[in-house]
Order: sequence, then C-alpha cells, then structure tokens
Amino acid sequence: MVFVRTGQRAVLLLVLALVVSAGQATPQPIPAPLSTPAVIAGLTPAASVGRVFRNLDPKYHRASLWTRAQSVILGGTWLVGERRVAALPRAEVDVEALRANTSRATVTWVGHSTVLVQPDGVNFLTDPIWANRSGPFGGLVGVGRYTPPGIAFADLPRIDFVLISHDHYDHLDEPTVRRLAYAFNPRFVVPLGLKDWLADRGITNAVELNWGQSVQVAGLTVVCTPAQHGSGRTPFDQGRRLWASWAVLGSKRFYFAGDTGYFQHFKQIGDALGPFDLAAL
Repeated sequence: MVFVRTGQRAVLLLVLALVVSAGQATPQPIPAPLSTPAVIAGLTPAASVGRVFRNLDPKYHRASLWTRAQSVILGGTWLVGERRVAALPRAEVDVEALRANTSRATVTWVGHSTVLVQPDGVNFLTDPIWANRSGPFGGLVGVGRYTPPGIAFADLPRIDFVLISHDHYDHLDEPTVRRLAYAFNPRFVVPLGLKDWLADRGITNAVELNWGQSVQVAGLTVVCTPAQHGSGRTPFDQGRRLWASWAVLGSKRFYFAGDTGYFQHFKQIGDALGPFDLAAL
C-alpha cells in the first residue's frame, strides 16, 4: 500500500503505488554504472553530434533560442502583479511521521518536479528546488515560485540519493544541491555531463549515466531512460549535457519523467522496465 502526502494539491500526474527497495542506505564507494545490464536490454543510448546531444525522435524540432526567450519574457511572472490562479489548497505534512518512516512506501509532492519518495527506509528526491526563484546568479533573477515548498528544507528526513533529470534552472537549483550535499551528502545520480558540473561546485558524491545505463543505489536499481527535451544554462552550452527520465526498480517500480514531451520511446521504456506502479510526470 502506498501512502501519499501532498504539501500542495494541483495538477501533477502521480499514477500511484511506488518504488520499494531493501534496507537502509549506508555510506559506500561510488559505484560504476553498468553499461548493458539485461534488465534494460533494448533501451536506446544517447547520441551526440559533435558535442551536442540529440533527441531520439528524428521529427523533433526544438524552437529557436530566440523564440524560447520571447516566451519566457512575455510569459514571465515579473509581468504579473498578482498570482494568476487562486491559492492552492494546502495539506499539513506530518513531519515527524516522515522522519520516522522506515517501512511505509510514501510519496510527498514538494512542488514543481520535486518529489520525496520513501520506499522501505530509503529516502530520495527528484529535481530538488527549495529556492524562491529559479535562475542564474544563485536565483537572483529568474522565475519566482507562486507557492511555498510543501515541506520546509529543515523538516526533510535523511536523504539517501537525488535524481536530476537535466540542467535547466527550474530542475537543477545550485543553492539547493549545495544545501543537500552539506546536510546529507546524498549520492547524486545524473545524466552525462552533470558530474563535472557538480564537481566544480565541490559535490563529488555523484555518478552519471547515459540512457540505458543503470546503477545500484541504497538497494535500488536506478535506470537512466530517454526523454525528449534539451539542456543548457547559458546560450553557449545548449545541448552539451544530457537530459533524462529515470526508472527506479525494487519490488515495485517508479518512473520519473523529468521534463519531456510526449514521444514514442515511452513505449520502449515501458516494454523494457514496466509496468510501473507509480509514475511522476
């Protein structure tokens, strides 16, 4: 049975039941990724043209950087004096229950793409962001959040590992990952190219994977799976780091889509690793 706690209620697709694993995380050497384990036979690895990664769907065409910049400028929250939607209903989170949880499969939506997943004593986060604004220069500029995180950072339980889907500011928040590294030293599981980014910021407990690779973390099998998106934190590093979705496999199966358009490889992922008990889209 899966217990779901929501710090905010809104439209996040959580098709629920959850990931489970065995045991409690203990400090271990950083494992090497497995290149072609049988469990993920059939998944397509990422390919790059020069130093730029590409999406798998040949029909995919990403809007130009100028078009995307216009969208951000014209749709930015700085043009809106008041929130455009009513305040979301808020559920009270039982912080002590989250911290004491060692057996119940529990999911807590923190906000945006940040989800706290607790299977059998293992605690992990997806795309954590606790900043009030996502953007460059430590969040001094960028898009502001409408609703506070569903859990205060200070109320988090021990975090064993962190999944990062890609390097866009609203999914990879530098102040937050620094805080997590200092507070918990979790293992960061990231797509190709992000291990060096973390190391440049003093975070060395990380393993990076290509699509189709997997790694064992805290008794769970974590599989890097394709996504249809892009990457880049400046105009000069577009596509230089891989983007991904993630499957986490235990006695039950969890899928985290990250940031992705709908594409044909959802079927490939499902055929190789599903059916999933919980999906966060």
